[in-house]
Amino acid sequence: MNKLFWMIILMLFQVGLAEAAASKQIRIVGTANVHGETDPCG
Repeated sequence: MNKLFWMIILMLFQVGLAEAAASKQIRIVGTANVHGETDPCG
């Protein structure tokens, strides 16, 4: 059972790598504080 589990995980990982290699897209994700908070500066 343990061997079968790792074989399935390995196959899924290889499929993911193949799809990533075929894709030429770059996705950039950014976040920022958009709540308008301020801090006192002493």
